[in-house]
Amino acid sequence: MNTSLSNNKKLIIIASIFTALIVLVLILFGGSKKQANKPTSGYYDSFSHQTISNPPGETPETGGANSNNPIFLGIDKFLNYGVTSDQLNNIKFAFYGYSKSLPSPIKEISIDVDHISTQNIVSGDSSQYLVNFNVKFDREKVYQAKLDCSGISSVRLYLINSSTKKVIFDSQIIDSGPNADDSAGVE
Repeated sequence: MNTSLSNNKKLIIIASIFTALIVLVLILFGGSKKQANKPTSGYYDSFSHQTISNPPGETPETGGANSNNPIFLGIDKFLNYGVTSDQLNNIKFAFYGYSKSLPSPIKEISIDVDHISTQNIVSGDSSQYLVNFNVKFDREKVYQAKLDCSGISSVRLYLINSSTKKVIFDSQIIDSGPNADDSAGVE
């Protein structure tokens, strides 16, 4: 009888350990399953190849920019094509100027990083550096764009209607020099 009592105790101990392990596994995997099922909201931008996060109940990702300014996706790729950081700031200012001219400001500006092309035009003592690309505004409107870069900070942005080939915006020459973001209101 002692043996059967001892066997029952062993069986109870083994069953208790097994039950505790099952509960532990359920807690661990149940918690990660809840995390996996947690609704997330994000957007993969095919132009810039960036993912923008916008989790429910949280502030949308703005890339560190002031919420009144558009976020710029893929714009840093211009640095790989000979555009200086001062010119990049002035490009943002040009886009910001276009956005302010619209009835409803642009919230997102995405550069098609797969189709950036450049052209260097030298004529006598002067040279002109052109950057051609496509740009998408607020995930829907696509335009052709041309940057006319000169010096170390000067730019001129042209936005062109893709179907009519007409210039719809000309920023004129912008040459704010260093720290253009501060004077442009673009962060």
